[in-house]
This record gives sequence, C-alpha cells and structure tokens, in this order.
Amino acid sequence: MSELYREIILEHYKNPHNYGSLEKPDASIIDTNPLCGDTITLEINCDENETLSDVAFISRGCALSVASASILSDSVKGKNIKDIEMMNYNDMQDLLEMKVGVGRAPCVLLPLSALHKAIKNIKKN
Repeated sequence: MSELYREIILEHYKNPHNYGSLEKPDASIIDTNPLCGDTITLEINCDENETLSDVAFISRGCALSVASASILSDSVKGKNIKDIEMMNYNDMQDLLEMKVGVGRAPCVLLPLSALHKAIKNIKKN
C-alpha cells in the first residue's frame, strides 16, 4: 500500500465521514465481525425513487474497518439501492484503491454487509 493511501485510510479512521446517527432512519442495523470484534451500527434513509438519500454509522473497530465505512458511506449517497445491492468485495477494493488480503477482507466487508442488511429491511417494509 502506498504511503499516500495509508495516510488517506488513517485520515478516514481519525475523522470518519457520515459518523453518527440519523434523526429518523428508515432502517438501522448492528453488525459484527465475530473474528475480531469490529462492530458497526449503520442507519440509512431512502427516498421514494429507491435512492439512498442519507447514511450514518457508528463503528468500533480497526482502522481499515472504520475507513471502509467512511469511504463507502460517501460513495453510496445518491445511488439507487439496486446498484448498491450489487456491490461486492471487488467494488470495496476499488473504492479503497487497494487490494485487501483474505485476512483483512472481513474488515472491509463489514460496512457493506451492514448496508446490504439495512436495504433488505427497507424492502421488507
């Protein structure tokens, strides 16, 4: 990983974007990586066009997990939930602009997993 991108990850870890809670979320999910104990609470709002209008999270975990949540939250605002549902591990690596080894994959995928679960909750209702 380049030194510049390592700094970007650390900056998102220290000052995560969209950190906090939404006033009236359409869906809220708590998800945990049982391998390391990282935890995320993710809240979303969708509009009538099935577009993700807002997202917020609170996360306790490693730098890569928190930074992934921050970067993901920036990237999905304004996207259609159908497009978000199609996102996968490769998309997360693209967002992070780095390859993530198998051992760190759960750290990167935790925020995406929580987002997918939140979208499923909205679709149920």
